[in-house]
Amino acid sequence: ADSASPGSDRIDLFGIEISTMRRAEIERRIVVHMSNSGRTLLHIATVNPEYVVAAHRNPAFCAALRNADLRLADGIGVVLAGRWLAGTAVERFTGVELVQWLLEDLERTPRVFLLGNAASIADLQGRHPIRVVGRWGGGTPRPEDDDASIERIRARDATVVLVGYGAPGQVEWIERNRAALKDAEV
Repeated sequence: ADSASPGSDRIDLFGIEISTMRRAEIERRIVVHMSNSGRTLLHIATVNPEYVVAAHRNPAFCAALRNADLRLADGIGVVLAGRWLAGTAVERFTGVELVQWLLEDLERTPRVFLLGNAASIADLQGRHPIRVVGRWGGGTPRPEDDDASIERIRARDATVVLVGYGAPGQVEWIERNRAALKDAEV
């Protein structure tokens, strides 16, 4: 069933729970998480309609997406589905907006590691005044490349890891490497 539980801060959209929190509350939760003394990974997935469809076709992607700590509406189709199917207002918070907020609006400067598409990495650095402690465009979302990627991230003591492998690769990569990323915050 696609519904929102009374008093819930999320809706179930075809088996994928999407947050109904307002942007300010999402930002507050991220800041609180990052300010806690113990570092633990907060996996945030921004979900568009293509993710929902792909999750139904790919069980590994579906499981990884369901295991993300926060799933945000990244697409007008998800926003409209929340309204039509669950009768609940869902605020759109795209991946691009989330990254921009993480890199520009946080009060403290995160130590950012950029993993993935080299062109995307260069573009991100060109547009945002960020403290990049490491980057690697040579990795892939394939499991056989995980150790090399994790080694680079750990060596730089990153607090924020941005993974640019596209879907479903980046969501599956983060879920598969969650334990190895225990020292990162987001």
